[in-house]
Amino acid sequence: MSTGDTKRCYAIIVTYNGEEWIKDCLVSFLKSFLQPEILIIDNGSSDRTLEIIKSYDTVRLLENDENLGFGAANNLGLKLAFEEGAEYFFLVNQDVFIEENT
Repeated sequence: MSTGDTKRCYAIIVTYNGEEWIKDCLVSFLKSFLQPEILIIDNGSSDRTLEIIKSYDTVRLLENDENLGFGAANNLGLKLAFEEGAEYFFLVNQDVFIEENT
């Protein structure tokens, strides 16, 4: 949603060892009628979460070495999104799936 007069919206997704859910989460956002810019903040996953995320070239990833928790990780994402001119924010966990008309 970052072209023309369209307002910039970021989906900020916090992950931690979420290989069970992250693919379905990402696919649901990528199928959305209005696609936000997807920014993932990973809290030090040790499973295949990072590998799965990195297979999506339109998804941005910030990697933490430790688990900062949902709030602190979202704050990192919000700071970056604000700096890049975002006007809307969708803060979610890795196990969230949205409908196409969301």
